[in-house]
Amino acid sequence: VAAWTEPTVANELQYYTATRNESGVELSWMLSLHRPDMNYVLRRQIESEMDFSEIQVPLAELADMTYFDAYAGYENLTYELLIRSDWNEIILGKIDVPASPPAITNALLHAAIPNPFNPSTEIAFTLVRPVPIRLSVHDARGHRVRILERGPFSAGRHVVEWDGRDDAGHRSSSGVYFACLYADDRITTTKLVLAR
Repeated sequence: VAAWTEPTVANELQYYTATRNESGVELSWMLSLHRPDMNYVLRRQIESEMDFSEIQVPLAELADMTYFDAYAGYENLTYELLIRSDWNEIILGKIDVPASPPAITNALLHAAIPNPFNPSTEIAFTLVRPVPIRLSVHDARGHRVRILERGPFSAGRHVVEWDGRDDAGHRSSSGVYFACLYADDRITTTKLVLAR
């Protein structure tokens, strides 16, 4: 539990997890009490002797959040989640992600066609063997925009269309997005550019 003296704000971290693969690290956390007006900061350290670098994570309206850090190196990583004011900062959680050597992948995510695109693009992936997958689109800040496919898929090449809309059916704005393929507890990504 962390608390400010003035003003009094409590932030109890319910969980803070990290899942790593060759495309980056997915971080998830939940606070029992969340203040959208607070300055939440996420920062990453590569190897223990290096300085922390801050990752721009926008303020969220919800206490639970998932952020995808597209850092694909294999060094030891440490992530700190904290709140900061003009006079103080409090670390809410700290998590270490051990170094991980490259592994042979059973799933390959191909470049989207067309890219840049408007209004839609096709995202293809190839599976070496049958496996459950999840194919989702995230914005440049790591927030999930849309789940395109989820469930078991057969081996071979598959093509999925993204119409540039989010899970609620709203049109996404122009910008950079990432298609993320989750398979065999690993994530592969490809960059998408939506040009309205």
